[in-house]
Amino acid sequence: MDISKLPRLSQTPSAPAGGGGQAPSPGDPDAFCTHCGGRLDPQVRFCPHCGAPAGRGAAAIGTRDGAVADSAAAADLWIALVLGIIFMFLGGNFAKYLLVISSGQPHHTGVNWIAGERAGQEVGYWQLQGSTAFSESALFLFGAALILAAAMNVISRLVGRAASVASMAGSAVLILAVAYNFFVVIRLLREGISPLMSILAVGLGGYLLLMRWSLRTRQRAAA
Repeated sequence: MDISKLPRLSQTPSAPAGGGGQAPSPGDPDAFCTHCGGRLDPQVRFCPHCGAPAGRGAAAIGTRDGAVADSAAAADLWIALVLGIIFMFLGGNFAKYLLVISSGQPHHTGVNWIAGERAGQEVGYWQLQGSTAFSESALFLFGAALILAAAMNVISRLVGRAASVASMAGSAVLILAVAYNFFVVIRLLREGISPLMSILAVGLGGYLLLMRWSLRTRQRAAA
């Protein structure tokens, strides 16, 4: 009996030539990041907005890295809030000055001139000895800049399309606050006063700006 003439009960499909299908492209024209929601361009390996891995096969990696990034962002936000509140508290008299001036009422320092043509008159806030107003305003504005920069960083992670604008706005505010503190440091040193807190603000602000620039550089390189 010729077995070859019997009908076959099953057939096994042959493997296509070429060793299988091609791997999916890293990004699609209308794809969005699974982490921040930003639009992804074709052929990108990482999201240009948040740095998460892009592509069809990176959802699990993006979720894992996104969780780590969210934890780090939450920690950075908490630290910025604490430091911001501390610096604003140190410059609290400047906040009181702003509130009084904005209400249209005269601000009183409780200090009078003891000599000269204005003897007996009240000393203005910006004329207080030791450049007190400059020092307090520098600390208060730096604390406010820390909080605002942290808020802009959160917005940049939540809104992918406006990430660059929000991040740049936060950095610009921080740069201005650091520059003003640097000016106050120079002013106080010339008067023979040691501006320890303003020096700390300059160092801390410079470090944060350097970290922001380094992170942005890595994201651009990865994209």
